Amino acid sequence: MRPPRVAVLALVLVAACTAEAPPPADAQPRPAERAVPADARGFLTELLPGTGGDVLVVHRLEGPEGIGGSLEILARPGGRRRENWTVRIPVAGGRTVERSATVLVGPEGIVATASDGTRHVRRLPLAAWAAAFARAPADERRRIVASVRAFHRQVAEARRGHPGTRRTVAGTDCLWLRVAAQTVCLWEEAGIPLRYEGPLVAAEAVRVDRAPAFSADAFDLPEIPADAPVAAGFADLAQKPPEAVLAALAEGDPDVLSRIAVPGLRPPSGLFEVGADGAGR
Repeated sequence: MRPPRVAVLALVLVAACTAEAPPPADAQPRPAERAVPADARGFLTELLPGTGGDVLVVHRLEGPEGIGGSLEILARPGGRRRENWTVRIPVAGGRTVERSATVLVGPEGIVATASDGTRHVRRLPLAAWAAAFARAPADERRRIVASVRAFHRQVAEARRGHPGTRRTVAGTDCLWLRVAAQTVCLWEEAGIPLRYEGPLVAAEAVRVDRAPAFSADAFDLPEIPADAPVAAGFADLAQKPPEAVLAALAEGDPDVLSRIAVPGLRPPSGLFEVGADGAGR
């Protein structure tokens, strides 16, 4: 709690009468600047800081005609994310079909794997950018990091100045917005929707853990084939040399940063579909 303004003024007057003149402003100690990273991991953490630590969000899923289930979202700074989907679908004869899928996201790509072994893979260019950053001269790394940090500060200031419609879900503040056919309450720092309503399913967070214990392999991606399709929104960036993208970052071009994290949930293809016999499609 801040002290009353009168008390603050009294302290200032006492100090002025009893102390020597303070040193010049440029001689005052300044807050220590965070070191500029020199490796790929440090660059990715600067680019995608998240909340600054690991996060686990558990959702309850609801859909039409009695569909239910759960979703766990695990997130780590540096663009690491894992989604564990479990869906229960009522079918004829009073039976229930349970289907599951795991979506892994990392700087190399996105891999969605269904319980039947079906896999969808998309490439991302972030790993190549990070490797190029680690090869760059120290002066260039400093310029890039300074630009990225300035961008994140601007985003934070914009949130404070224009907070938008706020709600609280699972004890966590989020921004309520509508994007196309989706309604989302977004935990902005984490990039995780706490409430989501889409054409197939509604998801609502029931637990948020800011200090979870993840297994060592929780975010391990399988190898991404070099000929895998590029993830949506990154096709043009993937065609550019990584050094050109880093140069744009160093110049403060917001185009790259603005496309890094797209809020919303994209349920794995076919997860909510069953055939007439109750088998997955």
